[in-house]
Amino acid sequence: MTASLAGVRFLGVSTVALLAAGCAAAGSSTRAQAAAEPALPSAPLDAQLGAVPGARAFWMPDAEFGGSIYVVVVDPPGGAIAVPLVLVHGLGAAAGRDFDAVVPALARGRRVVVLDLPGFGRSSRANELYTPERYAAVVARVIDRFCGGRADVLGHSMGGAVALMHAATHARQVRRLVLVDVAGVLHREAWFAHHLRRVTDPAAPLFPAAVDELNQLVATVFSSTRVLDPVPAVVLLTPMLREKILDGDPGRIAALSLILTDFSDAIPTVVAPTLLIWGGGDQVAPLRTGQLLADRLPRATLTVLDGVGHNVMAEAPARLLGAVAPFLDAATDGPPAPAVLAEPSRGDVTCSKRDDLRLAGTYDDVVLDGCQGVLLEGVSMRHLVMRDSSARAVHARVAAGIVLSRSHLLVTGGSVAGEIALALTDSDADVAGVTFAARRSVYRLDGTSRAIFSVCAVSGSGASRALHAVVESRGDVVEGGR
Repeated sequence: MTASLAGVRFLGVSTVALLAAGCAAAGSSTRAQAAAEPALPSAPLDAQLGAVPGARAFWMPDAEFGGSIYVVVVDPPGGAIAVPLVLVHGLGAAAGRDFDAVVPALARGRRVVVLDLPGFGRSSRANELYTPERYAAVVARVIDRFCGGRADVLGHSMGGAVALMHAATHARQVRRLVLVDVAGVLHREAWFAHHLRRVTDPAAPLFPAAVDELNQLVATVFSSTRVLDPVPAVVLLTPMLREKILDGDPGRIAALSLILTDFSDAIPTVVAPTLLIWGGGDQVAPLRTGQLLADRLPRATLTVLDGVGHNVMAEAPARLLGAVAPFLDAATDGPPAPAVLAEPSRGDVTCSKRDDLRLAGTYDDVVLDGCQGVLLEGVSMRHLVMRDSSARAVHARVAAGIVLSRSHLLVTGGSVAGEIALALTDSDADVAGVTFAARRSVYRLDGTSRAIFSVCAVSGSGASRALHAVVESRGDVVEGGR
């Protein structure tokens, strides 16, 4: 667990779960390695995969948590010609079964390996500290055992967060990385705020009366009846408290750990070419997570599937396969993206008491005065000044700072520079995946203000550092971030 567990204040708990997928391997080197290791006991196959040619299941000893890991291996009838594919699932009782609908197609020409993460599905369960870091170590051992030490990796939901952590900590094992509707990553309070906006927006759909497993993590926050006390980090690290407060349930432990994990240091160290796939209608993992990852990951592209929710494998398997197959089969990363030519500035723009304004392009100063629901997408500007306004900025670049007064701002990706990069007076800002370059300070909060920073980077002399925190002022002035 990273240092992000420190300073946690609150989290509601009741039922928890997210979503799914597993692991793969093939080739002569893999067979030679397997022959040199003790044979693994066979395990039963479900009917759906049991009908797939080349499908087998095994019990693999779990060196991380103890017990056994359930692993399915599907070898193509004609032999594998491509790099093996590892599938990593998220929260939920189905575990690796979440990928049953797409495994046969993915296994054409390559070995596909699907595991049930420890604590889920058919793998052993216990009151253990299930963290993305420890799950990454499990994935690494599965790749060594079944994939000859190198594979493509696809993770969905919490499994996407695990695959992201694995690619950062075991870079040599990953040729290509596919992340589908990744859960977590945002600061826990940004994630909570996203779902609060969702249920308080009169135009948004209400929660259904019966919350299925795809929405159980959301239900945990909004149908909670208990508050974690002491702080969640202490609960996670103490077996007795995990048992008392989380019922020792692996799903609850893994969900809480996911929400508390800071991925700031992991994201910039991922070197594998990465395909991000997101359901445009995902109500569990917000699209802004994909947008910030597209900005912060060194070699990432984002594909949005309009009209699709969180469980992409079940809702749109053909569209998922249509995006994944060309990416995995590509011989190279393709030509470099063309350089973006700087366009001339359109000068200053002022919005006065106008709602739902949309801006794109290059400007000098952008001033919003009494404007609500403004969208700044891909905008380059010198200053952004907001008074009594609300706005959302995606992939924006601000050269000389943002100033808010009695306003609300949501920023995803992009960069902000200036003497003071972000100045708030009686305002709040939710900033995710932004790179800051401030000469004096990253933030200055005055009056009653609040800023949430999720996996942001602060550049300066020497190496950049991470900013993943909540900063508040209550009538005083709070300045820092350098």
